[in-house]
Amino acid sequence: MLRVVRKKVIDAWVAAGKSTELHIQVQVGGAPLADVTELVGGAPLADVTELVSSVALLNAEGRDLPAAGKSTGLHIQVQVGGAPLADVTELARYCQQAGADSLLTLPELYFKPASVQDLVFYVSQVAKAAPKLPVLYYHIPAMSKVEIHMPSFVAAATVTIPNFKGIKFTSNDLSEGAQVLRTLKEGQEMFLGADTLLAPAALLGIKSSIGTSFNLFPKLAQEILDAVDRNEVDKARALQEKLSLAIEAHTCEGPWVPIMKAGMEIATGIKVGPPSLPQRPLSAEAKLRIQSKLRTLGLSK
Repeated sequence: MLRVVRKKVIDAWVAAGKSTELHIQVQVGGAPLADVTELVGGAPLADVTELVSSVALLNAEGRDLPAAGKSTGLHIQVQVGGAPLADVTELARYCQQAGADSLLTLPELYFKPASVQDLVFYVSQVAKAAPKLPVLYYHIPAMSKVEIHMPSFVAAATVTIPNFKGIKFTSNDLSEGAQVLRTLKEGQEMFLGADTLLAPAALLGIKSSIGTSFNLFPKLAQEILDAVDRNEVDKARALQEKLSLAIEAHTCEGPWVPIMKAGMEIATGIKVGPPSLPQRPLSAEAKLRIQSKLRTLGLSK
């Protein structure tokens, strides 16, 4: 779909450039690796230079797959960011056409927004591509390196973007998170993305979360929220410590996606396959170390 357009453009560039006897060098990086490697092999290039950025690893075709989840009756939210803006907006349009329920978008990851106004403009472009869908912003500064004051962004986006409906807040700064919560309007939502801060965030009133570890330990996560609701602070603290130790059993072994994929099989028996390239799966030894620690916590057989 999207790669076909890119390849036609590259074919034209190379053909035109070759007639001049110039050295043709194409920058192919900054997109999911599956797209990058296909572009590398698709044209008769004299030389190729790659730029590896922190982009989402699913290519456009891969992100079409969540549409299959509609048959389950679940709310389907698709993260469309982390690619060139033309691809992001095309994917947003496709998601609306395919029947997705909402969109989540990362910021521009190469020409990073430097101000609230820059970020609002970027998210507005995504939102305009799918005006019938709720659009949320994915704040994950540790990965995106975009560190903009989120309460100010939320306030500005709410005024400017009609279908802006909230934020996924993947940050340990709960002071800023609490400010975001106070800034939200009716019909908007904030989802915490900091698994080790589930209990303290809930005490601040942040009750919605999206966390990878909740797939591994859903009962434990729910017990934490239930304890907070019942004002059982000591129990909530103890349960949070258990979840945090379980997460730390993974994080010492490698990057987030490979360790969570390994942990999913260890904790639940569900095999979700290897991570997408360029990330690599954990070694058998690392998996055994994780399993041993989870067994000590009573979270694995």
